[in-house]
Amino acid sequence: MEALAQAAGVSQPAQPGTPAEAKQVAALEALLQLAMGPRAGLLGSGWVLVLRTLSALEALQVTHKLNS
Repeated sequence: MEALAQAAGVSQPAQPGTPAEAKQVAALEALLQLAMGPRAGLLGSGWVLVLRTLSALEALQVTHKLNS
């Protein structure tokens, strides 16, 4: 779970349109699938990683909107 959160790269996003960005998006999608899947109740403390990652993603979106 932690590896997925790190691979999502929300703390250091890759350049748009690069293979690194595609990898980060895939990792983020996998992390979200875990959180939305039938075993989400088994995440336990893993929820902290999910929520931190989503929070960082939201901050990136806000920053991007402000800079656009």
